[in-house]
Amino acid sequence: DFSSETIAGLQSLSQKHNFLIFEDRKFVDIGNTVQKQYHGGALQISQWAHIVNATMLPGPGIIDALAQVASAPDFPHAAHRGLLILAEMTSKGSLATGKYTELSVEMARKYRGFVLGFVATRSLADVDTAAK
Repeated sequence: DFSSETIAGLQSLSQKHNFLIFEDRKFVDIGNTVQKQYHGGALQISQWAHIVNATMLPGPGIIDALAQVASAPDFPHAAHRGLLILAEMTSKGSLATGKYTELSVEMARKYRGFVLGFVATRSLADVDTAAK
């Protein structure tokens, strides 16, 4: 079972072996709810996960909400938190293509200080957006 001991063990291993902890949570909700899921509740993900991921389906507010938690003045881990945007998927019939992918890249460029990259099927460096 996941507990505070699990978190402490993961953090200890992370420091000892110099690796980052990635919580593959795929946040996908309105800003206020995402903030509560990320920073509150039983899991308190923001306290131990260096990297999380989110989909852009709710719009750019989801990045704003997560970034607000990670950059709050009283948050001690701000320099060690980041986001991967779910920009593409390989599943048949996926809607994470075209304009959705372009928006994902645009938001990543807007939030360069918090967004680390993408979950995608290819490099997105050459995707043309209005926010270059």
